[in-house]
Amino acid sequence: MQTSFTTSISSSASAIYSTALPDVSTDIATLNSDGIKALSTATISSLTTAQLALIQPESIPGLTTAQLAALPTGSIGALSTDQLPFLSTAQLTALTTLALQELKTSQIPTLSNTQISSLLQTQVGALKTDQLQSLTSTQIAALTSQQVISLTPLQIAALSTSQFQAMTTAQLSALTTSQISNIEVADLQALAANNSQIQSLSSSQIGALSTQQVSTLFALSSLGLTSKQVAVITTTALSALTTTALSALTTDQINRLSTAQVQGLTTSQIAALTSTQLNNLSTDLLQALTSASIAAIPITTVAAISTSQISNFNASQIDALTSSQINALTADQLASLTSTQIVGLGGAGVALLTSTQINLLGSSQMAGLGTDLIKSLTTTAIKSLTNDQIKADQIKLFTASSQIPALTTTQVPNLSADAIKAMTTAQIAALTATQVATVTATQSAALSATQLNAMATDRLIALTPSNIRAVSLAGMTDAKLQALFDTTRTANKTVSLDQWNMLGSSKRATLRGLVAASRFTVPT
Repeated sequence: MQTSFTTSISSSASAIYSTALPDVSTDIATLNSDGIKALSTATISSLTTAQLALIQPESIPGLTTAQLAALPTGSIGALSTDQLPFLSTAQLTALTTLALQELKTSQIPTLSNTQISSLLQTQVGALKTDQLQSLTSTQIAALTSQQVISLTPLQIAALSTSQFQAMTTAQLSALTTSQISNIEVADLQALAANNSQIQSLSSSQIGALSTQQVSTLFALSSLGLTSKQVAVITTTALSALTTTALSALTTDQINRLSTAQVQGLTTSQIAALTSTQLNNLSTDLLQALTSASIAAIPITTVAAISTSQISNFNASQIDALTSSQINALTADQLASLTSTQIVGLGGAGVALLTSTQINLLGSSQMAGLGTDLIKSLTTTAIKSLTNDQIKADQIKLFTASSQIPALTTTQVPNLSADAIKAMTTAQIAALTATQVATVTATQSAALSATQLNAMATDRLIALTPSNIRAVSLAGMTDAKLQALFDTTRTANKTVSLDQWNMLGSSKRATLRGLVAASRFTVPT
């Protein structure tokens, strides 16, 4: 005996629905939504998949959550593609994860966007990878941010390239760092082709990218990354980039790097940076470059560094310049170096400067050179110095044995009186006969008695006695005084009356002794 109950369908009429199937089970197709709802859970649980398939799609909404729970295993997977779209969001969310996993890949594309977006996070996270892969682009885009977050790393890795391309920027920005790190290279390549998608990733998401993922991004669309995103890439990932990828960074991207990121770059990467990139580095980032990095910069790039930027190099960086880099410095670059930077070249560095480069050093730069650096100048470099470069403070540091004799006959007569006065006795003694022959009257007047006494006797003959100060002449030893009026002197064999009067009696007697030999003429 079949039981029945009465369900009101309007205010003026009623219908009686059976809790059991009609006598002919195929007549289940005749039941409307209310008729389906009236069936007992026991009846529902006894349905075969063939019987379930006979339910009219329009009657599917009649299934209650209790009835859905009572359906035999495999029933959900047996629903036709016509029936599935009629499941309500309440019915869908009532399904267990096991029941939902019964859906075939051919069934899933028939679900509406509304149905897809209604799924619980636990249901989405329980979808099998082939089920997830069967979602259409519009279905993927319909997923809520919370649903996206619920995707497991395995599911993320299973998503196809077209599915990633279908994701909205809101969905992408919702991905967790764990999910981001599981995006496969091919899928990341697809995202890299769309700047809007790439730029929707947060700093923390970019920071979670693996070395291989970062390399993929830079290889395809490094300029698509915002400066803020570039700034959070790990030093390990950055150091693994190809030189081509790194050289594509914009000025703003470069300047968003941290000092740690810059210091983490390999020498090969530094060598690949363009002069434009180097010229636009902030002072902090420029000075973060290690000595090894500085030495790796090609000479063509070094020569193209702006004067304002090269003046920002610290002393240790200047000291790190190689010989070929130093020789590549242009006139303008050298002129922009501070005295501190010139000192930073060190003795070996200064010694490498060419004559042309030395000649371009300003007086303030020369003034900043200490004893060791002055002494490191080669004789060729000494010969290239200008009058402004050889001041009193510099010439007194010249090595007597090599640098002083290197001064040319053009340089010597142009030394200032102060420079002459600053020369040590050892330096005076090192002057060659040719050099002394170019000494001017003003310079002769600047020589002290001590300096005159230090001069080689065969050099004194080149001086004109009347040009020497009276006090200096008076301080000369008898031997030096006699050498001044050597037998080889053919002219200028006297002194002024003032000089004569300044001489003591013994020195006047010495000079009178030279009169007979026509070596000296007493002034009158």
